[in-house]
Amino acid sequence: MADDIPNRGPQLMGINCFFAAAAFLAVLLRSYVRAVIVKRFALDDWLMLTAMVLFEIYCGVSTAGVYHGTGRHHADLEDYEIKNAMHFWWFCYLFYSTTMIASKLSIALFLLRLVVSKAHKWVIYIAMVLGTIAGLTFFFVSTFQCYPVSYFWNRDQEGKCLNPGVIVALAMIYSVFAVVSDLTFVAIPVVLVWNLNMKLKARLSLIPLLSMGCIASAAVIVRFPYLLKLNSDDFLWDTLDTAIWSTVEQGLAITAGSLATVRPLLRIMSIRFGWTSQASNATPGNELWIGRPSRLKSAHREGEQAYGGPGSSIARNTSYHDRKKDLPLTPFEASRDEYGCNVYIGAEGSADPMAKDRIVVTTSHMQSVDQKIRKNESEESLARDRSSSS
Repeated sequence: MADDIPNRGPQLMGINCFFAAAAFLAVLLRSYVRAVIVKRFALDDWLMLTAMVLFEIYCGVSTAGVYHGTGRHHADLEDYEIKNAMHFWWFCYLFYSTTMIASKLSIALFLLRLVVSKAHKWVIYIAMVLGTIAGLTFFFVSTFQCYPVSYFWNRDQEGKCLNPGVIVALAMIYSVFAVVSDLTFVAIPVVLVWNLNMKLKARLSLIPLLSMGCIASAAVIVRFPYLLKLNSDDFLWDTLDTAIWSTVEQGLAITAGSLATVRPLLRIMSIRFGWTSQASNATPGNELWIGRPSRLKSAHREGEQAYGGPGSSIARNTSYHDRKKDLPLTPFEASRDEYGCNVYIGAEGSADPMAKDRIVVTTSHMQSVDQKIRKNESEESLARDRSSSS
């Protein structure tokens, strides 16, 4: 192939490589947070992991299509190149649909863990059902738009396909459902967080974090005008913009949807690298802790500290002399309708841990997000009476 032949394929290849790497790293971080830090790898995590695997396959198939002719004019390609490129395009339909279904369901289930209001639940359920129906419809129609199926990429046989206008209309309808569901998934975190009993700065920082999984709709909106070219005779050239923005949509859904769950890791890093103090991190007015009720063990023995959160009640056999500062806790898993509780234990200066009124326990109680989180901080002094314990 001569160098002067127009070829936009490398643009798509670069986008594929970038978002394939970004999605992989984001899901890797999410998996670490959920499996190691939070210790609860739930269904939404499995769905996002599935979406990432499907997306990696999509990027591989799409890139293979570039090698065979995607991004070039049909007039500049041999017949076998057109067939191969169109075959890879057909595979892209399949993996695009399944990737988006899995990622949308994951985001919806993530939001369901934050709400208890029946109205909010029903809104999410309806968005889930409609989005899944739209995705499955697009999957089956795009897969079986030609009879036999191979007629989509091999026109050297008898067969027929749906009117290209049907595919264009279906793609637009699916895009509308995608945008509506994304806006729904943005609105719910905004409503929940805005009504929290938290400082304005903390609320403003939480809204984009919880809504990150929905920014893929930006790519859907940009892609709208390019969908009209799905019925073009110069398909491999004219549909490149559609392919690019479809990759961006999937990549954003997976990457942003995964980053919305890594707040516990950011908290730990901020403490270790000194970006914020442990005390400020523990201020209930500044941070959002949402979780299932933890079965906390009180610090009833010398040198033990209770850590909250599912699977995280740990006793450390170090003395109070070794812990002059409050220690951060493992973040709680998201809850629906129950209470979470964080406990911080510290000694005053170089006090003797056996001295009365010198060991301080601080507890922070909070309800789930949808109940507008009522926090109640209490501080109490622990007196160690050796005579009574003996």
